[in-house]
Amino acid sequence: MKNKWTATRLQSITQGILAGPPTWTATTFTHDSRQTTPGQLYVAIKGETVDGHDYVEQAFQNGAVAALVSHIPPRLPKDSPLLLVPNVENALLQIGHYVRDQLTATVIGITGSSGKTTTKDMLQLCLSQQGKTHANFRSFNSRWGVPLTLAECMGDEKYVVLEMGMSAPGEIAALTHMARPHIALITTINPAHLADLGSTENIACAKAEIFEGVPSEGVALIPGDLPETSLLLEKAKAQKIAHIFLFGEGPQCDLRLMSYTPDGTHAQVKITLQETPYTYTLNLLGKHFAMNSLAVLGAVQGAKANVPQALHTLAQFQGSDRRGQVIHLGHHISLFDESYNANPGSMKAALEAFGSHPHTGHRYLVLGDMRALGANSKKYHEGLKDLVLATQPRGVFTYGPEMKALHDQIKSSVDAHHYEDLEALITDVLDILKEKDAILVKASNAVKLNKVSDALMKKFIR
Repeated sequence: MKNKWTATRLQSITQGILAGPPTWTATTFTHDSRQTTPGQLYVAIKGETVDGHDYVEQAFQNGAVAALVSHIPPRLPKDSPLLLVPNVENALLQIGHYVRDQLTATVIGITGSSGKTTTKDMLQLCLSQQGKTHANFRSFNSRWGVPLTLAECMGDEKYVVLEMGMSAPGEIAALTHMARPHIALITTINPAHLADLGSTENIACAKAEIFEGVPSEGVALIPGDLPETSLLLEKAKAQKIAHIFLFGEGPQCDLRLMSYTPDGTHAQVKITLQETPYTYTLNLLGKHFAMNSLAVLGAVQGAKANVPQALHTLAQFQGSDRRGQVIHLGHHISLFDESYNANPGSMKAALEAFGSHPHTGHRYLVLGDMRALGANSKKYHEGLKDLVLATQPRGVFTYGPEMKALHDQIKSSVDAHHYEDLEALITDVLDILKEKDAILVKASNAVKLNKVSDALMKKFIR
């Protein structure tokens, strides 16, 4: 395939209208005008707060050869090279469909309430040792991120790994009908997006849309220990998928976690894949990471790749950015950076993993709001009390209006401080850490507790 995105080719795929000289050829796509490089096609995406059409001029200044737009932005020269379409996101889906039709690779789709990016990164690492593998950049998993990921394929890949996110029903369906994954993997179901979806059952139904794109001879990998397992199983069976496997700890699971033994900075994991036993090492602490790795090995097996080789590769995995990475700072301080996202399930997993980490100093928690939990938000934040106290922290720093509920629950049991000012929080956290302490930073991404992690790394860099 070796994609060369000529103006006429993209016009044919999208049925758009070319404005300006139709002689351009784009090397790749970008949606970020600030990071546009010469030769790229700038895709003007209209988001909830930012409209990419406002930055087309900047993209051209940075070297874009053309822009994919739904209307002509003001202030552009009349001869600016544009591809006009009625809807930019629909045009991206058309491009994604076109690329997918050309692929001969085994395609794996991943979704779930948490653990998507870690699972994607683990699987990408394992498969890349066995053949050319393409996957989303970071968490490029949205209704426009997935088609842009597909558009980067060259056609000679052996494996393509696509993480799929969503915030509303129907979004996964659109992505999976485009991606048509041979293997569909759901990591877990947690109370996330409750403000929009209302219940974990509705979340499971939205995630289960991924099965709609799987061919009848394909593979479905489903978490087997959840209250929603039977619902997910029913949805997969309704698509007449031939190979459906449960993964988890229970005896009903085809892919089973038999034991998880943390030991210092790593863990030994024992599993069975359809009754075949395996043992391997993970350099990440937390049973949820072991569960992610179990699902990854199920996907490796489903892709007919080499499982023993993947076991060896898993030992090299160091974690995904801001998703449970343990960063060893100066003064032997350990930073557990979980600042990218949070919901009740992932918060539980992170607190349990942090509590199991060996240390000789004190433990501190910096916890920010878990967003989009709807009417039950206060209950979910208050419900963290026992998990927080079980880590035996020296101090707990909470931030944001939602986390005030947790602060009120724990303030009589532990040294607790609540903040609505992020800079004040950062100042106090930087002052309190001493030699050999450990600190966990976790919140929904919009809370921006990554600034706490960044400040810690800047002050205590080795």
